Amino acid sequence: MKKLVIVIFTTIFVSLFILNMFLLLTDDKVTRSIQMNEQIFAKKDDMRETLETKGIVKPGDEYSVRYKAEMGEISTVYVDEGDTVEAGSMLFAYDSSKIDRKIEKMNERQTKITGTIKELESEIIKLESEQKSSSGTLTEQEEAKRQNDAVLATSKINQKQDDIKDYELKITEMEQEISELEAEKEGLVIKSKIAGTVKEVNRVAEEDDDIVMLLQTEHPNLVEGKITEEEAVKLEEGQKALVTADVIPNKTYSGTIDRLTMIPLKPPSLEESQTIYPYIVQLTDETKKLHHGYHMNVQFVLKEREQAIIIPESAIMTDGEKEYVYIIKYGQLHKTNIVKGIQIRRDVEIVKGLKEGDRLVPNPTPFLKNKMDIFTTFDESKLSKKLNKFLKADEKAFLMLKGFTN
Repeated sequence: MKKLVIVIFTTIFVSLFILNMFLLLTDDKVTRSIQMNEQIFAKKDDMRETLETKGIVKPGDEYSVRYKAEMGEISTVYVDEGDTVEAGSMLFAYDSSKIDRKIEKMNERQTKITGTIKELESEIIKLESEQKSSSGTLTEQEEAKRQNDAVLATSKINQKQDDIKDYELKITEMEQEISELEAEKEGLVIKSKIAGTVKEVNRVAEEDDDIVMLLQTEHPNLVEGKITEEEAVKLEEGQKALVTADVIPNKTYSGTIDRLTMIPLKPPSLEESQTIYPYIVQLTDETKKLHHGYHMNVQFVLKEREQAIIIPESAIMTDGEKEYVYIIKYGQLHKTNIVKGIQIRRDVEIVKGLKEGDRLVPNPTPFLKNKMDIFTTFDESKLSKKLNKFLKADEKAFLMLKGFTN
C-alpha cells in the first residue's frame, strides 16, 4: 500500500512538471500568464558620448588677409590700423573698373533694345488700327485690296511680335549676365571673417600672398590643451566641443577643434607610457567674460543624437540576426522587432519599432512569449507620474477591469 501511494504521488508530480514545462515552452494558443511588477518606458532624450579633458584660454588669435594677384590691383582700403571691425565688415576692395565698364555697356544695350521694343509696339498698334478702319461701301476691287492689305498687315504684326519676343529674350540674357558681373564685383570686396582689431595695414601689397591686413580677435576665443595618443585617435579637426569654466558657473561655450597637431609636445620616449599632442578649440559663442589663463573643462563630442528614443540595453533580446523587445500593452506582452542606432554605455538608441512612452519588460527572459497575459498588483493612487503620463485612459480602464488594482 505504501509503495502504491509513493508511485501515485510520483506520477502526479512528474505529470505536473511535464505539463508546466509544456505550457511554458510551447508556442500554441494555451493561455498563460505571469506576474510582473517591474516595467520601464521608452524615453526621448539627447544622447551624447564625450571625451573629457582640460584646457587654458589663450589670447585672441591673429587672422591675416593676403593679396591675390589674379584678382588685380587694390583700389580701396576701408580701414586703418587700430580700427575695430565686426565679422562681415569691408576691409578693402580690388579694382572693379573693368567689370563696371562691362556693366555700363550692358545697360546701354538694354536701353537701346527697350527703345526698339517700344517702337515695334507702336507700329503694331498702328497696323491693328488700320485693319479696323473702314470708309463705307467699297467696290469689289477695293474690297479685294482691303483684304489683301489686312493679310499683309497681319503678317507684319506677327513678325513684329516675334521680333519683340527675341528682344525680350536678349534683355533677360543680359540681365543674367549683369547679375553675374555684379556678383563678380561683390567678390572683389574683401570682408572680415572675425570681429576684432586691425593690427597692420599694407596698402602697397603687390606680390602674390603678401599680407594686406593683420587682425586680432577682440576677445579670447581659443582654448588650448593637450591629449594622449589614445585620445587623439578619437578626434579630428572640426569636431564639436563643449567648454565650461569653474569661475563662470552655469555657462557652456560651444566650439570646434580648430587645430589638432600630431606633432608631440616633447620628444617621444619608450620610458613614457603615452605621447602627448596639442590641440586648439575655436569657440563660436561670445566670450567677453573669458580671460587669458582661465582653466577650462573641455568635452569633445564623440557621438550625439538629439531627441532619440532610448531604452536600456538590458531590455533587448536577440533571435538570430533580429533584435526585439516586449511591449506591455492591455495586459499582454507584445514581441516587437526593433532597429538599433548608436549605443552609449548602457543606453541604446532605437530608430525603428518604438515610440516615446512605450512600456517595456526591463529584463526579459526566454520563458516570455508573444501575447502572454501578465498580471501585477499596484495601487492606482500610487502610480508614478511617468506611468500616469504615458498610460492611456482606455488602457488604465482595461487594467482596472482585469483586476490590476486592489
